[in-house]
Amino acid sequence: MSLEVPEEEWTMVIDKDIQTEYFDNGKNFIKAKMHFETENPCKYHLVVTENTDPSNGILKGTVYHNTILQTELNMIRIKSENDEVGTVLTLEKIKE
Repeated sequence: MSLEVPEEEWTMVIDKDIQTEYFDNGKNFIKAKMHFETENPCKYHLVVTENTDPSNGILKGTVYHNTILQTELNMIRIKSENDEVGTVLTLEKIKE
């Protein structure tokens, strides 16, 4: 099953070691600091530093443990887990 979310509704931007996810047509965002594991560069965790819409249940300090499962051309598949839930995401790079 594929869930496609239009770029206008949800976009992720990575700049250096900061990941920002914009949602609600760019009205809100979640910002997190990325920490890659030295021994396995396909594993990293995100620590949430800001969330403009706390009603989504994501709190400052929440940690997500991510594993890059696969890359191909402009696509990347990531397994993302925290204490509550895990999911596999397939993301497409749409801009430089």
